[in-house]
Amino acid sequence: MPIEIPDSWLDGSLERVLRVDVGDGYHLYVIGIEDLILDRLRAAVHWKSTSDEEWALLLLKTRWNDIDFTYLEQEAKPEQGVAELLAALKRQADQL
Repeated sequence: MPIEIPDSWLDGSLERVLRVDVGDGYHLYVIGIEDLILDRLRAAVHWKSTSDEEWALLLLKTRWNDIDFTYLEQEAKPEQGVAELLAALKRQADQL
């Protein structure tokens, strides 16, 4: 399982962080699916990262029914290019 240790600042919603029990009394915290998608979208736009764009599309396709699109679109809106990429990937994901 790949693990990313983020900065001490969460660029997302603390209310959307999930606690996942991994057994033997251990747990970990995972950012919400919407914030993960936003992170991939930002990387795709700002770093021109095609792999991050692919990850965003994969997350949209596989978790479509779990995603709060109102929150996702609201958070993407103020960022240049992010809302546009989200709209394009939503169309792609919805057609598959």
